[in-house]
Amino acid sequence: MKYRLSQIAAVVGGRFSGTDCEVQSVVTDSRSLTCELGSGPVFVAMCGANHDSHAFVAQMYARGVRAFMVERPLEALPECGYVVVENAIAALQCLAAYHRAQFRGTVVGITGSNGKTVIKEWIAEELPAGMKCYRSPKSYNSQLGVPLSVLMIEGDEQLALIAFLHSLLQISLIWALPEESIQEIKRLPEKRYL
Repeated sequence: MKYRLSQIAAVVGGRFSGTDCEVQSVVTDSRSLTCELGSGPVFVAMCGANHDSHAFVAQMYARGVRAFMVERPLEALPECGYVVVENAIAALQCLAAYHRAQFRGTVVGITGSNGKTVIKEWIAEELPAGMKCYRSPKSYNSQLGVPLSVLMIEGDEQLALIAFLHSLLQISLIWALPEESIQEIKRLPEKRYL
């Protein structure tokens, strides 16, 4: 992923202001170390029922973050850029759909009640040597995890394995893809303990 903040604002229908930073990764958790690795992160601040991560913008700035996606205007910090959106999760989903549309490899979406992560890992382990493959990390299969997974695709992979829940929104995000891509979902047997 490599976008300018102004480009992100245009894609998600947000309002851009400040410095037009280059963004190479997305951070939604202020405890994340990603922003200390020099990966050009954008910190996405969200308001939830029990939290408001806008309170961590100054902390992320102190850690070197200069790009922010926020749900309300904030006092501008030096050398920072902002994209103000109505709903940060919806904006990330929109950005991920755009990013997915740029990807020319094959996407395999894995869904079901259980076993998604195991199946994803099995497929990745059985690929031919030398085949570049992206696989969604851990269990990033939620309404936030799926867009974060898609945004981690670098673009030069031949295959992307994405685990996701049953949400039609997630299915539309994963399958917002070229006609020639594989679009088959198999039903696996119920969970068994070996």
